[in-house]
Amino acid sequence: MTSRPPTAVVRALLCAAAASALVGTVAPSAAAAPPGYSGYHAVDPKPFQTYSTYGGAGVQFTSPSGLLCRIVVISRGEFAYAQCFGALAGVGRADLASINTGGAAGFSTSSRSSFLTAQNVGDNGVTTEPISASGFPALRAGSSLTYTDDIWSGTCAVDAARTRCTVTAVTSSGTTVKSFTLGPTASTTS
Repeated sequence: MTSRPPTAVVRALLCAAAASALVGTVAPSAAAAPPGYSGYHAVDPKPFQTYSTYGGAGVQFTSPSGLLCRIVVISRGEFAYAQCFGALAGVGRADLASINTGGAAGFSTSSRSSFLTAQNVGDNGVTTEPISASGFPALRAGSSLTYTDDIWSGTCAVDAARTRCTVTAVTSSGTTVKSFTLGPTASTTS
C-alpha cells in the first residue's frame, strides 16, 4: 500500500503554487526612475493621481518653485507627456514646458485657464472642462514622482528651485526619451 500525503497538505501546496503563479503575472513591475534621478526620494504616485482626460490619465503636482506640472499617459493615442506651467527662466515669454514621447519637446506660451483643462467624453461628445489648481498637491523638495504603465513612463523630480522631468517609451521600434530641466536661471529640453 502506497502512502499518500494528507489532503490538507496537498491543498496547501496547490494553493501556494497557484498564488505564486498569480503573483508573477497579475501586477506589472514598477518602472525604475531614469538615470540621474536616484538622489531623490521616490514618493507614492497615488495621492497625485488627480488628472483624467479623454484616452488617458496622470499625476499632477505643484513644484516648490510654484510650477503646476503633470505627467500623463495617453493609452488611446499611445504616448506619454509631461508639462509644467508657470514662470520659466531663460525662454523669453514662454510659460509652458512640454515633452512628449510622440512629438517635439519645447517651450510655448499658454494661459493658466487653458492649462487647467481636461477633455472628457459624455453625451455631448468630447468636451473641454476646467479643472482646479487644488488638484496639484505639493511635491516636496528632494522628491521624485513616477507615473507609468506597460510601455510609457514619466518621472519628475524637484529641488527647492529646479524641476526635472523625463518621459520614456519602450516599444518594438526602440526607446524614446525626452527631458526638460527648469531652473532658476535657465530652462532646457533634450
